[in-house]
Amino acid sequence: MLRKLMKHELRATGRVMLPLFLLVLITAAGANLATRTLLEADNKLMNLMGIILLTAFIIAIAAACIMAFALMIQRFYKNLLQDEGYVMMTLPVSVHKHVWSKLLVSLLWYAASFFVVALAFFILMFDIEFAKEFTGAFKGLLQYLKELFPDGNHIHAIIASLEFFVFIILAIAANCLEFYAAMSIGQSFANRKILMSVLVYFGINFIMQILGGVFGIIVDKSGLSFSVTNYLDTLSVPVTIHTVMTGLLLFTLVLNLIFYFINTYFLKNKLNLE
Repeated sequence: MLRKLMKHELRATGRVMLPLFLLVLITAAGANLATRTLLEADNKLMNLMGIILLTAFIIAIAAACIMAFALMIQRFYKNLLQDEGYVMMTLPVSVHKHVWSKLLVSLLWYAASFFVVALAFFILMFDIEFAKEFTGAFKGLLQYLKELFPDGNHIHAIIASLEFFVFIILAIAANCLEFYAAMSIGQSFANRKILMSVLVYFGINFIMQILGGVFGIIVDKSGLSFSVTNYLDTLSVPVTIHTVMTGLLLFTLVLNLIFYFINTYFLKNKLNLE
């Protein structure tokens, strides 16, 4: 059933995102033309056309990024917390699958947006010289990784890359689930639900900052930070990287679990669709 929910979600969101992605790539090609020829021409009309193409590219990039974020919020709110929620919650599907379908599709569009934007900038800057510079930069990155892991064992580099990749996914998922949790809590109020959702979101962030500050003070006063720093200095570079990444992964995983629990609890027990 989760697959069917995701398929429905992808169809609904794909009608918006796919044309936007196509527009981004088309405007990237136009912006490339503008920077290579139109802006360099002595004709003012051609210069104006170049400026228009560059402006269209910037707007398309911004629209694609903003829309991925807006759809993440809009689909969850409209599909589960407004009138459609009456129908969705009567389906023989658990709340967990509803949340997972929204979350996974949102992550997919975030990832697609990143790759499309990266490809668009590649198209914008592409020429023979850029291709040579890009190849040189890639070789430089490989050389840096070899120096970072001098033992010649590239497994550490691969593991570190995977850890970083998972960390990015967990961090984005935590951001999505935080918005979902804020909306679910806000919807439990009888009046001014949108306003309450916004206030809850800022309240969550405020509490997290307070807790982070208190934790930092405790760590600093107890001398734990000094001990941790000394301990990390005794480790090799690969082990230090893995240790730090493990801590970040555990932290983001805990955030995901907290926001996920809050979200599913309020959807199950406190949902107010009136």
